[in-house]
Amino acid sequence: MRNDQQRALIRGQVFLTQFQFAKRKLRSPDDYGYKDHEPKYVIVLRGDPADETDVPVLIANSVKTQRPHEEWEAYLDPDPNRFRLPTYVDCRSPYTLMKWQIGDDLKFQLTTKQMERIDLKLIIGLQMQPLTDQ
Repeated sequence: MRNDQQRALIRGQVFLTQFQFAKRKLRSPDDYGYKDHEPKYVIVLRGDPADETDVPVLIANSVKTQRPHEEWEAYLDPDPNRFRLPTYVDCRSPYTLMKWQIGDDLKFQLTTKQMERIDLKLIIGLQMQPLTDQ
């Protein structure tokens, strides 16, 4: 097991990592594969024991101007100690990365309140519908 695979991660940690997305808009049946690596913020969804190798994460995007957000997006206000710009967390589909893919560029830890907001939006995002009082 690699040394970086043996570290324990903490729920709510935010790392800046190089992330590779699959192509979604294919021009032809032969046009498949992955886009180039892009730097992205990833949020650790759960703390894990040091011996686990896979980590569930969500992707966060900081933008220059605030915009209306979708039901499945968690909006995080700008904060000088965390995200400096308005940030949207896509809660529709968590990713699973191996620890070595996350890297070592730990930026900060989200607050309990921010993680609770993400938890709620994750439920909405996975169901793809707003919560009701039933």
